[in-house]
Amino acid sequence: MTSTNYKPSNIVRLVWPGGGAEQAELISIGKAGGAGEVFNIAGKPRHVAKLYHATTRDEQLRQYERKIRWMMGNKPDLPEIPASQHDIVQLAWPVAMVRRGSKFAGFVMEKIDFDRTMELDYLLTRRQAAEEGFEVDFGKLVTVCCNLASLLNCLHAKKIAVVDLKPINLKVYKSELYVSILDCDGFHIYADGFESEAPQITPEYLAPEFHDRAVTLPEAQDRFALATIIFRLLNYGIHPYTGIAANHYPYPPELAGRIKHGLYAYGKSRHEHVRAAPASVHECFPEELRNMFDRAFTHAAAGRASAYE
Repeated sequence: MTSTNYKPSNIVRLVWPGGGAEQAELISIGKAGGAGEVFNIAGKPRHVAKLYHATTRDEQLRQYERKIRWMMGNKPDLPEIPASQHDIVQLAWPVAMVRRGSKFAGFVMEKIDFDRTMELDYLLTRRQAAEEGFEVDFGKLVTVCCNLASLLNCLHAKKIAVVDLKPINLKVYKSELYVSILDCDGFHIYADGFESEAPQITPEYLAPEFHDRAVTLPEAQDRFALATIIFRLLNYGIHPYTGIAANHYPYPPELAGRIKHGLYAYGKSRHEHVRAAPASVHECFPEELRNMFDRAFTHAAAGRASAYE
């Protein structure tokens, strides 16, 4: 394991597909996560670099390198956008490797313009959206839902799943309403000839069948998380497993427990142990949409609507 006292240089080598390489200077922007830190690249305003932490074990770095190499050669075909909006980035996808000397250190990705975007999480509360200068209406929300589902469908067609799909990992372009997905290097890949799992999960968006075991059906997990996000976007931020206990039922205080026990209060058939939140407008949803929510939250995983559907 690399020493925790290691102070890396800000000069690295960028290796592009086809073998082209160049030296570059990285500029810290103070954004770090569990796996690594994101840097601006001097002279490349449309790209940023993610460097894995210096404490990352060599074995883990080799796994990252193998995954990034596969991703660089297998970018999904994304939903079409108008030529006038070509600068919109729908996926923070790896486009080059970063090396320190001969050692793999991270990757380069297209830069998402944070001034033009906001976290999808802000759309769940109209007050938060207003603070971002965004006026919410149902037409905009439906468009965001459609664009998110379209993007996810393109990933699934390539046998790639997000797994840890949640609002704070999604950015929305305020004017154009396209969606960007962050942390692409954490995706689950299950393509022919290559597999790479995604260990990161968020219990509030995790399908009930995976609360006691690993995610073995990544697309089924994505379908559940997508349905949860769409339900919240169209229902004033209400989570589909937020409700009111009925008949003195021992209602779990945390969302994860309610998901695990199937306490969905918004189905077409009333649940005996939980009632809907009073502010919910689920009964105004179109019949077809209500059926798909029931399939997502009350049926077996195989019955969940696909992103395409």
